[in-house]
Amino acid sequence: MESPEDGSYNPYSLCRILASILHPIGIASCIIILGVLFAMLVVDYKLVHRTTTRYVVGITVANLLAIATDFAATSNPQLPGSLSCQVLIIARAFTYFFQPLVNLSMTNHLYRTHINHHLTTPIYEIIAWALMIFLIGIFMIIMYCIGLFNLYKYSHVCNPTSNSLEVNRLLAGILLFINLMCMIYALSCFIFGTMSLNRRRHTARYSFEADKREIHGYTIKMRQIAKRLFYYPLVTVVSLCGQCCILGMILSGRFVEDLFPLKSITIGLSGVLTLIVFFRDPTTKITLKIFIYEVKNRLTVRKLQRLSRDSEYNLSMNSIWDMKRVHQSILQILKLM
Repeated sequence: MESPEDGSYNPYSLCRILASILHPIGIASCIIILGVLFAMLVVDYKLVHRTTTRYVVGITVANLLAIATDFAATSNPQLPGSLSCQVLIIARAFTYFFQPLVNLSMTNHLYRTHINHHLTTPIYEIIAWALMIFLIGIFMIIMYCIGLFNLYKYSHVCNPTSNSLEVNRLLAGILLFINLMCMIYALSCFIFGTMSLNRRRHTARYSFEADKREIHGYTIKMRQIAKRLFYYPLVTVVSLCGQCCILGMILSGRFVEDLFPLKSITIGLSGVLTLIVFFRDPTTKITLKIFIYEVKNRLTVRKLQRLSRDSEYNLSMNSIWDMKRVHQSILQILKLM
């Protein structure tokens, strides 16, 4: 490849261009998801009191950290060698483990819930989060002890690296194993989920043969489950494939500059794809409708309260508060989704 001074193709310049375009969009997408969930939490915590929602928050935070740290590293060529670079190295090291592990936990939850039909209990969820934090803590301590957070000559892009190429390959091998395991599990969830849905639809045709409306309702329900079951794992595969290519390059000892733009593309798209899947999730659509209804209901109550204070008659609010009971049964259903 020709040198950048000749005016030829420069993958690092392309990475900066892609980062300047895709990364702000990805960051904005993650902020939108977190903003919507925070607004729901303020209005009624029951709207977000679900296992899937907590994993979505974890995935969104992981994507936000990955995009922000990569954007800071690629868009500022003067950063390497400074104290900010060392802080960025620690943040990127945390993200390298947190992003695949939280996606792995999310995929495992969907697999258990919609394929094996096992309800995720609070104790199981606490164990999953605690195990994730424990593993990340162990890896971070090991990286600190072997000096991967120091500024070496290989830290030209503010990555956790060492002067020893063998140590760098070992770190790349560990991260590659975790990322590949997450991607394989996500693809398995997609494949077995498709097979499970086909079997359940085939069974439904004979179970509800006398009632075509019930067949139609069951088919719609299966499609809604498929949207959430399949899209999140597929976003996981897209988000991690660029990182796996870079890790494989480091592990093999071959330096392929053309892979760096691919990583910038996949990292930038992770936030956008998560936003799309989030709003295509049927549970999100139902929750948003309840959220809008709840906001309108509260505004109506406040308006009627002001009118009742200004009028000569006492306005009974019992009928108004009865409207709030309409969506309580729906909230109970959402906890199981």
